[in-house]
Amino acid sequence: MEVNNMFVADVSDNNPADISGIISENDAVIVKVTEGNSYVNKHVTTQVNQVKESGKKLGLYHFIVGGIDAKEQAQFFLDNAAPECYDPDVPLLLDFENMAGYPVLSGYEPREIADYIYEKTGKKVWLYIGYSDVVNSVHGYSWEDMADNPVWIADYPYMAPTEYTQELQDWADNTHFVNIKEWKIITMWQYVCVPYDRSIFYGDARTWDLLAAPVNNQTDPHPESESPQPDSQSDTAQQAIGVIDEQTKSEIHDLAQAIADKTK
Repeated sequence: MEVNNMFVADVSDNNPADISGIISENDAVIVKVTEGNSYVNKHVTTQVNQVKESGKKLGLYHFIVGGIDAKEQAQFFLDNAAPECYDPDVPLLLDFENMAGYPVLSGYEPREIADYIYEKTGKKVWLYIGYSDVVNSVHGYSWEDMADNPVWIADYPYMAPTEYTQELQDWADNTHFVNIKEWKIITMWQYVCVPYDRSIFYGDARTWDLLAAPVNNQTDPHPESESPQPDSQSDTAQQAIGVIDEQTKSEIHDLAQAIADKTK
């Protein structure tokens, strides 16, 4: 079964309130909701509503700030992301990046926030992180505790408008992704940041929905089972969909867990 990748934009109030042009160029849009425990994207309602009205896929993210209690940040995110954060087709994401003027992140924040969100929603958050914070990080970060959560890598070959091509994907696979050991599968790659942030999601709408969906609340959020390494990023979605087609609809939540495990 052929699986098509999806183009995904992410926006915040650094973008205009009207993101109709961005929406038209992508299959999904991930909207920033909160930052720390006090900042809310001033355009969040307008941007979220535009994505919903378009019929495109929606995601919601929180920007982690160091030095602030993780559970407090998690609850602040959920409070401001409701009711969409409980929609089974809307993934919840954490943005982990050190920015000038902010406290340096410890590296422990994502797991603590992820566990809180899992407890409240049954969802596994996706982690957005720069390549330089995964491989040879100057801060010495270790990500084994997040290896069972889908990962979204930011890594730009050019600081200029760039079209996604197979040649570009080969560059990422052969020079960078091969060095990432904690995650066997990259769920999404942000490959350009101008004129806006744009990513490639390695799967189709069905894969998106399954990775976004709540998993069985009795399931351990830190499974230790291993998954085989596919030959390429594009194989990930195809393998996942192949498994799903053999199951009944009543097993959908268990399958969401299985697909999430494939990102290990």
